[in-house]
Amino acid sequence: MEPVVRDEAKERIIKASIALFSEKGYDGTRVNEISEAAKVNKALIYYYFKNKEAILDYLLENLFNDIKELAMGFIRNNVVRMIQEGDLDIEEDRFHFSDKAAMDFFLQNINTYYERMIDYVIERRDVFRIMMLESLKHRKHPFNVFRFMEMLESRDSNPLYKIIKNADDDFTITNEVVMFKFFFGLIPILSLATFFDDWLKLKSIEEKELRDLFIKNYQLLSQMFVKGNDILITGTLP
Repeated sequence: MEPVVRDEAKERIIKASIALFSEKGYDGTRVNEISEAAKVNKALIYYYFKNKEAILDYLLENLFNDIKELAMGFIRNNVVRMIQEGDLDIEEDRFHFSDKAAMDFFLQNINTYYERMIDYVIERRDVFRIMMLESLKHRKHPFNVFRFMEMLESRDSNPLYKIIKNADDDFTITNEVVMFKFFFGLIPILSLATFFDDWLKLKSIEEKELRDLFIKNYQLLSQMFVKGNDILITGTLP
């Protein structure tokens, strides 16, 4: 089989797995069903993936890596650059900007980042829904929703933490910040992915309308933490 044909077959396996895991659940899906839906034989599935769990691992690991890359791009191009240029100083509970112009520049860019993140989540909502369902089962699986907490850990193995720490040695991530970012930053976005299609049917609205409404409200909530030339990064409101 030619490489291009193999790649196409792998894509069909992945798409079939997403559809079946999302509809029937991971436990309720058999490899035979994936084979039938993807129009490939089981041997080809096992050529790419050791077992059914390896397919789930592949889907969720790609999800995590994409989110991490989006976050890393924003941090590198905005947070680190502004620190280096003297426009931003990160304190324990806040981002302190040199002036209003610097803060407005950051807010504009972070709103663009939010939109990119939400668009990605909506596009990949079936995989996010699978992740949420598997997380709720409390299975001993290496990947669940708490995997995203790796991006909030104060350790050198976390590239998001390390790149900011290298730019501003005072930077730290407190337990309060971790809890706040997880429950009030990440979980609402994952909830959007989980209930997106159900909400469309319930309210009889178009995808773009729901997307725009969510972004508008998410950004309004973010504005609550703006105080002067500071943006608070914990749950302590101004």
